[in-house]
Amino acid sequence: MSQDRKAAIEDFVQRAHKVLDQVSYYRLLSIPATATEAQVRAAYYKLAASLHPDVHGIGVDPAYRKKLTAVFSRVAEAYKVLADSTLRARYDRELAEGSVRIGMGADIKKKKHDISDASALRFYKLGKAALGDGDYKSALMNLRFALQKEPESKSIKAALDAAEKGNA
Repeated sequence: MSQDRKAAIEDFVQRAHKVLDQVSYYRLLSIPATATEAQVRAAYYKLAASLHPDVHGIGVDPAYRKKLTAVFSRVAEAYKVLADSTLRARYDRELAEGSVRIGMGADIKKKKHDISDASALRFYKLGKAALGDGDYKSALMNLRFALQKEPESKSIKAALDAAEKGNA
């Protein structure tokens, strides 16, 4: 790999890593929201060929490798979601609501919950994702775990109520 190419990739990784939780899968892959499955695949393979951590060898600075791996993982996640028509439709709905990651709640607008405990937040997000998929049993289980960690959370209680109504 030429030094110019290596520098361009490093620049991309540094810039992408800074905004990873703020950009959509479409923007990350540099494709329009109307892209076909073939366009999604082509964009993914082009990026994956440059970003795969193994391509960069073992002599890479550990801090850079961590960023590179994070960006590559997000590119792979984007491909997985956008190449699957069901996941893509769900993602487009969540994107319209402000989430840049499917089921992860990476919110580009404002925080939509009152959860401060990391473990409670993880269970809450899993519960909300299950709820969105219509999997009420998993939603109930995860939301109950979240409520154990943060019993005063109105967000968790509201989601739990929705899951209980859907499960009835």
